[in-house]
Amino acid sequence: MITAQQGGQTVTTSKYFYAVDRKTMEAVPNFTRYPAQNAQGLVIGFPIGAKAQTYTGWLVEAQNTAPTTYQGKGNVQGVAVYQYKSDATVPVNNPAATGLPVAMPKALLPVLAKASGLSPALQQQLAQKLPALPANVPLAYTFTNLGNYSVEPTTGVVVNMNRATTTSFSIAGLPALKIPLSVLAITYTPQNRADMVNKANDGLSKLSLYGTAIPLALLVLGLIAIGASVPMIRHRKEQPPSAPTAPGKPALTR
Repeated sequence: MITAQQGGQTVTTSKYFYAVDRKTMEAVPNFTRYPAQNAQGLVIGFPIGAKAQTYTGWLVEAQNTAPTTYQGKGNVQGVAVYQYKSDATVPVNNPAATGLPVAMPKALLPVLAKASGLSPALQQQLAQKLPALPANVPLAYTFTNLGNYSVEPTTGVVVNMNRATTTSFSIAGLPALKIPLSVLAITYTPQNRADMVNKANDGLSKLSLYGTAIPLALLVLGLIAIGASVPMIRHRKEQPPSAPTAPGKPALTR
């Protein structure tokens, strides 16, 4: 669920359902009875055991993918992290599915062009094209994503993140005319960072406990048990054999 707020008030709330592999965090074919996003690549985070490599990330706003590249190592509040970056502009697939209008009255185009700060030269080009355009102009969209992610690699926890996105539209015949429709800045607050750092440290502690400490303790107990059983085995082996019974004579009993 993604909630957008402005001035402390909720503006929009969007819910998305994904079917993912719990270890790789990549989308998989839907195996549930719920309608899931037809996604690809990483959808809600980084995998357990994140690597120093490029991943394919899912951009739900564009219903498209973009690479997320490894940038190097870093540190966030004492937690060693891998740094990743996504910097891409991709077409928006199926705009209607994301709630974007597929067409717009051409009378609105000059207003939006001016309000968005489009250059005078491009505004003039738009004015020249307007008479030949239909009453409702078909729109094509692009989505720009610039994101930076700090990931604790062992657990895959994103301990810090900032992201800037822009959704723009253009019209046929004017490929250079891109009018921003939505500009968003998403970032962790100090409390978000503190919470995610705690989550990463907690995950590291549990992995250390269940992956190293407990198996080591069980190994030590096993060695102790084996060591304790050796004297008993040797004692049994060193006992003299019982005297054989003479043929034809019953064994004496007490």
